[in-house]
Order: sequence, then structure tokens, then C-alpha cells
Amino acid sequence: MKRTLAFILLILITISIIVSCTSKEEEEGLIKKVETVASTETDVLDARKNVPDNLPELDFGGARFKVVTHIEGDVIPTRLGEIVNDTILERNLEIEERFNVKIKVHGDPNVVNINDYAAKAVQSGDDEFDLFAGMAAICGRVVVGDYLMPWQNIKYVDFTQKWWSKSTTDDLTVNGKTYTAIGDFSFSSLYCTMCMYYDKFKAADYGLPDIYDLVNSGKWTFDMVSSLVKDVYSDLNGNGVKDPEDYFGLVSDPYTDVTTYLWAFDNPVMRKNAEGIPELSIKTGKISTICEKLYEFLFNNPSTFCDYNYAGVYGKGTMMGCEFFELSKCLFTHGTLQLSTGRFRGIENDYGIIPYPKFDESQERYMTMAEGSHTILAVPKTATNTDMIGVITEALCAENWKRVFPVYYDVALKVKGVRDPQSIEMLDIIVDGRVTDFGYIYDGWAGMSFCLEEMFEKGNTNFESYYAANESKVRLHYENILRYFN
Repeated sequence: MKRTLAFILLILITISIIVSCTSKEEEEGLIKKVETVASTETDVLDARKNVPDNLPELDFGGARFKVVTHIEGDVIPTRLGEIVNDTILERNLEIEERFNVKIKVHGDPNVVNINDYAAKAVQSGDDEFDLFAGMAAICGRVVVGDYLMPWQNIKYVDFTQKWWSKSTTDDLTVNGKTYTAIGDFSFSSLYCTMCMYYDKFKAADYGLPDIYDLVNSGKWTFDMVSSLVKDVYSDLNGNGVKDPEDYFGLVSDPYTDVTTYLWAFDNPVMRKNAEGIPELSIKTGKISTICEKLYEFLFNNPSTFCDYNYAGVYGKGTMMGCEFFELSKCLFTHGTLQLSTGRFRGIENDYGIIPYPKFDESQERYMTMAEGSHTILAVPKTATNTDMIGVITEALCAENWKRVFPVYYDVALKVKGVRDPQSIEMLDIIVDGRVTDFGYIYDGWAGMSFCLEEMFEKGNTNFESYYAANESKVRLHYENILRYFN
């Protein structure tokens, strides 16, 4: 009852925020969305809260539970007053009271500093911290340093529960050992999920078909995107040259936005063999086609803009699509879900949220990834109070699944972040399509996860030559990683 009443209060707060910053028509439409979510969300919360976490009622005598992380928002509220942050605070207080612990955080946005801090603490043999929530894209470096213990050594952690990513067991467990895991405590793994955005006003102006219908019919493919974008261009400054001052069909960051296409096209770096061991699998029958068609689309198409040298408001080559989309200077762009509740909140034009396209219609589902800045969980070898670590980590993941994810996903995203009911359906497709790749999590910039970036920056589309030049050192890198699982 207390949680239901709290949620209703949050809904009322959300309505008051909406009313204060929208026109009458927008207010009525958004309030209707809030009411629709509210009518079902209390049932969802009630159903989730009744799912047992199966944890014993232990008393840890006021012990410290210290998390080392580069994203403090996964652990403690960073902006009190926001719905999600209030829910995180409530989660922490209840877990602290239930198990008599004090949750502490050592945070530093510099991921190198966090890795160094963790490594030095373990090397010294000190029981300095309990949970490492490091950056997913470089956490593999800590594994190579032999600083972590397998999660299988930790009691009370149940990877079969709903609050642990299925990929934790399917993709990140080898020989019965899991050193890094993705659980719902890693709240950033949700809002870092990659997707696409499109300007609905401009889509209508250019006579494009209903994008949502294309997605739902399974026809939202790379060739379809190419065909829709090819004629969307306007030389706004009239100089007869394609430049940043013009309007484009698609603007893309040449880094993460491009890298995501490997997984969107179901072409991961590694797959498990029949023995359950990850193997280098990026060299498929379609990878050369992917490289050639993607490069042609992004860099040689007059209707697209993707430039490694462009220095915009967010830095050289960084978040170009975000910048152009904010200024209504492109029809399509890529980004994370977080943009919908952040930078894109002030966009005047109505926009839609859609998944990355499939490679072709034979691909079974839409796929995506959470970009590598999100946190991934690990336990230092020097940890001694492993029972407490297991209980508190499991409780944090469970409570995020029960209360924090629903509030963010169904209120912050589905109500405040999207502009139409169809986008809500798209969110479910996007989040259900998230995949994890052993080759990406343990890449550490020594594997092949960023091959598209490396090739395209040099104007190279010949994957065969790239693979031949890098295969030996990449295989050696992953062999060194897998050694710790044997």
C-alpha cells in the first residue's frame, strides 16, 4: 500500500511538472498519457513487489557496503527532487534498514582513475571496497589484472532472477565462472541503450511512409533507411556545397553510433562454440557487405553527414547527431534513450523513438546494445564479507527491478520522454532487443569491437585486409582473457 500511494504521489508530481511547462493542448495530451500509465502501473508495481528476492533476514551490524564507480547515480541520488532519484534514495534507505548496513560510494567520473583505485586497493591486499561498478567497455582490463573473484564464490546471488541480465549467464559466463555481471542495479545499462530518433514533422513534409508501421511489419531494414534518407537534403546556405550548415536526412556520430551497427545487424565480435567457449566470430559472410554499404551510406551519400573532423558543441566528432537534431537540422539520428529525458526534452518538433534497423528482413528481430559507458558489476579478490556483498548486491538489483526501473521506464521515459503512444511500443522493442557480447565487454580497445571506427576513419572498407592485419593480436588478447576462466 505504501509503495502504491508513493507511486500515485509521484504521478501527481509529474502532472504538476507537465502542467507548469506546456500549453493547454499539450498539457491535456500529456496528462492523459500519465493517467493511462498510472492506471496500469500501480498493478505492475504491486505485482513486482510481491516477487520474493529469497534473501535471508540478516543483520550485518552496521557494516559498510562500499561501491567504487564512475557513475554515482547508480548508487546514490545525484539530483534530489527528480522522480527516479527519490526512488533510488528510498531504495537505499530500506535496504540499509533491512540489513543494518551503510551504503557508501567512492565515485570518480574518470574511468581510468576508478580502475587504478580498484587495482591499487587489491594489490595492497586491503579490504578497501565491496563492489566494483566499472565502465563496461574497459572493465576487462581489471580481469586481466587478476583483481576479481568469480560471482560463483558469492552466496545469495541468483543469476536466474529477473533482475539479472540473461546475457550474464548466456554470454559472460565461461567454464562456470562469471567475473563481470549486468544486473538491474546497473541502472545506467537501461538509459545507455542505443536507439534512433526521427523528426515526425519533417518526415511528413518529405512524404515518408509511417516509420512505426515499417518497424512493426519487420520492414525497417538498412536498405529501407537508405532509401528514405537518400532524397532528404537541403542546401540551406545556398553555397552549392554539402557542409554543416545544411539540412540532412541523417547525421551520425562516427564512433558509438556507427559501432552499434555490428550488433544491430547481428554480427557480434564473439559467439560461444559447442563447448560454451567464446570464439572470434566477427568474420561472417555479410561483414564485408556491412562495411562497404555502411561506409557508402554514411560518408558518400549527399543526404547524410558523418565527419570525424567536425568539431561541434560537444567536441570533435562527438554527439554530432544530438547537436543537429536539437537544432532541427536532420531527419534521423542515433543516440541513447537518455537523450529523450535529457537534451531532447526541449525540442519543439514532434519526434519518434525507433530501433536501429535490421540488416535485412530475414533477421528475426531488432537488436541493439547499451553503449559502453554503463556500469558492470564485479567483486574484488580481497573482499572478505562475501555474504554481505551477495545479500546487498542481490537486494539492490531486486529493488531496482521492482521500483526504480518501472518509475524510469514507465514515467520518465514513457510519459516525459516520448511524444506519442507508438513510441511507447517502440521502447519495448528496443529494450527487449538489447544484447551483450563477450568480445565487447572484454575488448579493452585490444579486440575488434571498434573495427568500424578504425577502418572508416582511414577511409578503409576492406574488412578482409583489416582482419588479416589484426587477427593474430586480437586472438592473443582474448586468449589472455579466457585464461582467467579456465
